[in-house]
Amino acid sequence: MINKFTIADKENILEMVKDFYQGPGVTHAIPVEHFAQAYDLMVDGTGPLRGFKIMHDGETAGYMQLAFKYTCEAGGMSVWIEELYIRSKYRGLGLGKMAIDFVKAEYKDTAKRIRLEVSPENHGAKKLYERLGFGNVEYLQMSIENWQ
Repeated sequence: MINKFTIADKENILEMVKDFYQGPGVTHAIPVEHFAQAYDLMVDGTGPLRGFKIMHDGETAGYMQLAFKYTCEAGGMSVWIEELYIRSKYRGLGLGKMAIDFVKAEYKDTAKRIRLEVSPENHGAKKLYERLGFGNVEYLQMSIENWQ
């Protein structure tokens, strides 16, 4: 089952975020405070961010953060799966597939593309995404931060 974040979920979700940010899903240090600052926006649901908890047998087994933007390349709205995390004891139960299937069903009428990133070291996630129909995008990603 997939449920929207609530204010009451914040500390539980942030514990999982800390674990995700220390694992193979990220390639560089990310301050947990960045996610914490965006949490209320995800709960509010009126902006470009959404947050969902992934449930299994009544327990929070993981979370997913989505971001939305219009892209001319796709000819419409693009859903970015910014983060998808499943706690280690719940991996292999099909919860990652359930989360992707949820995104596909939830946004089938409003989005033209679902996009995500996966670090080269995250072999399990890459394998799952390929099995679910995702393919490589041949772009070199670049960014600039703290330019002031």
